Amino acid sequence: MSLRLENLTKRFGQTTVVDGVSFSVEKGELTALLGPSGSGKSTLLRMIAGLERPDGGRLWLGGEEITGKAVQKRSLGFVFQNYALFKHLTVERNIAFGLEIRKVPPREIRERVESLLELVKLTDYGKHYPHQLSGGQRQRVALARALAPRPEVLLLDEPFGALDAKVRSSLAQWLREIHSRLGTATLFVTHDQNEAIEISDRIVVINRGRVEQIGGGEEVYDKPSTRFVASFIGNVNILEGFLDKERISFSGVEETLAASGRGGSGPVVILVRPEELSLRKLGESGENLFPGTVQTVSYRGSFFQVEVRVGEMVLRAVEEKRNFHRYEWREGERVGVSLEGWQFFEVPEGHEEIREKLRQLGYIE
Repeated sequence: MSLRLENLTKRFGQTTVVDGVSFSVEKGELTALLGPSGSGKSTLLRMIAGLERPDGGRLWLGGEEITGKAVQKRSLGFVFQNYALFKHLTVERNIAFGLEIRKVPPREIRERVESLLELVKLTDYGKHYPHQLSGGQRQRVALARALAPRPEVLLLDEPFGALDAKVRSSLAQWLREIHSRLGTATLFVTHDQNEAIEISDRIVVINRGRVEQIGGGEEVYDKPSTRFVASFIGNVNILEGFLDKERISFSGVEETLAASGRGGSGPVVILVRPEELSLRKLGESGENLFPGTVQTVSYRGSFFQVEVRVGEMVLRAVEEKRNFHRYEWREGERVGVSLEGWQFFEVPEGHEEIREKLRQLGYIE
């Protein structure tokens, strides 16, 4: 059964936290709601769950409108970031709690609890209490409890936010496997871009209460539809330039960037991901090639990050180990920087205003 949001809006006083949000989550689909802190993600999830009343818009579950329905009358399962387990109840009783409230027969409860313990790989932990479990185990219990009533839609609010990186990554992949087996419509809130890209079928990118883009991980990463998405998803270099007759110039740089098909003139922003920059020996020929000076070289385990000053800009490039060891770039060395892929955005409001917006969002210092 699908979940559908139509123009959902929520205000707290004079502040609009969710502003006309519309999207759907289909049965069998794992959808990530991705955005920075304060973008309205959790408020949106709470409205879907019935914990907050929207000021406008409608909610549908399948063909039934649930906008005004009470929490207990929505066929939804909710998993919180802080687990929200009952400390005085065993794992079994925590999972069974919702079923007991619904007066499910005891035999059916036992069978369901046993099945869910097996599903979340905690068969031997039924008699344990929450304080006897690790963070990852507690989150699995929380998921089992949410699944116990067999909800049509599963909602997860930053489910792995309190866990360390390694456990978080492992549980995210485990969630993907569980979801594939269950086939429910699942919506999970996250601010972790890698997590969203790796395990979701679709990503809803939200910023300041509005949807910026909806698409698969590859689409939002490689084909961002707005400046915000381009700068928020993954690492990005922000180049401030000026367009004039299909050429873009940068302060302190003699060479210009070819912008075929771009008419007019004025300030523009070019966003280039580090992996779309290629370093070459100075003197090599090629289009969109700029001379620069290596500022820093940093080992990152599976790759090297090289920062290069080009005019007044410092650009971050990613070099695979094999390519890096071929050239052995050193600080102070003169190199050529080739832009092999980039996103183009006009900025009629001017560079300073864009710079301030990006600074407020935390994308530049």
